[in-house]
Amino acid sequence: MQCIGLRSGRTIEYDKLCIATGGRPKSRWHHPLVISIRDTETVDRLRDKMKHAKRIVVVGNGGIATEVVYELKNIEIFWAIRHSSISATFFDEGAADFFKPMLMDGHKPDTSSEHPAVSTRIRVTVENESHSSSAEMIGCALGPHWASHSDITGNLKKRSVHVIYNVEMEAIASEEEANAVEERTWCEGDWPLFVRLSNGQIIGTDLLINATGVEPNSQMWKEQCDELILAADQGILVDHHMMSSVPNVYACGDVCTAGWKWAKHWMQMRLWTQARQMGAYCGRAMALPEVSLDFCFELFTHVTTFFGFKVIFLGRFNGEGVEKPWHALLRITKDREYIKLIVHDGRIQGAVLVGETELEDVAENLILNQIDVTDIEDGLLDPDIDIGDYFD
Repeated sequence: MQCIGLRSGRTIEYDKLCIATGGRPKSRWHHPLVISIRDTETVDRLRDKMKHAKRIVVVGNGGIATEVVYELKNIEIFWAIRHSSISATFFDEGAADFFKPMLMDGHKPDTSSEHPAVSTRIRVTVENESHSSSAEMIGCALGPHWASHSDITGNLKKRSVHVIYNVEMEAIASEEEANAVEERTWCEGDWPLFVRLSNGQIIGTDLLINATGVEPNSQMWKEQCDELILAADQGILVDHHMMSSVPNVYACGDVCTAGWKWAKHWMQMRLWTQARQMGAYCGRAMALPEVSLDFCFELFTHVTTFFGFKVIFLGRFNGEGVEKPWHALLRITKDREYIKLIVHDGRIQGAVLVGETELEDVAENLILNQIDVTDIEDGLLDPDIDIGDYFD
């Protein structure tokens, strides 16, 4: 029999233990006007503080930051990102351009026009290794539609958005520092908080939203148990049955790191959907020690909503881990859809589907079955051809 000690001094015996303490926001700044969005409680705090706010700074470029910026109303927004395009955790620059009109307007465009939409098809080849920071990708654990159900409205008549590219937040600045900078356009006035960016700019704001991702909440366990092995990203290392290095101790969700040999088209990202899948599988593995690895670990899938559009990610959707050279097939219909297929050696390795594309089932089957599409590649994304007919 093993046991766990509680802070209250109580000791609980157990046969098996599941650690599901999730992740904690990456934040170096502790201030009453800095909010790290992570759970429903912090969303409630944001809603309360937004009622009297006129300006807000958002730091981060992942899923939560993207949803926050889209859903904010009646406020001036400064969005500071360390990439050259918005939402780089999930999208390339082409998709970012597709979303820009929605970013500025704060709503999905009206597509009810009688004029037929014109689609553009493109092929892009990737020959060399990318220098992007995709290894640092990390996501949220609030659920897929949290922002659309949260009234985060400010105190102005309308909204405006300023995106500041290729910067990081350096520090919370003092009022004296703000008064000393030469360029005072963004820090003029009586602001309760000043934010200094890596380009030297200082912005006055009512509120700062930190949305720079999460890190595994594992240290509390490691401090009490030297036998517990952590991965390089500080997640609790687990095997294909979600068991840690400590016998009968399991871990799942954001707190763990998948230590088994991954399937070709699966990767770990700390997302709400993946945490749910891991939790369900972990429960089965604890009850049935010989259970086979769940099918959800064969193919990476994530369904969410960005800028009012349904978005589906499948397989190696960003090209990470795909052998070079590979190429991307694109179909872009302004204000309606954005489709990207990652192709290597005539076979689909990943997909990004934005909008009502109705391609998710076909794309999933093409990835899982690794069907050679070389002969039909030119017509694969032709909007006048139902590609499902190819495989009936």
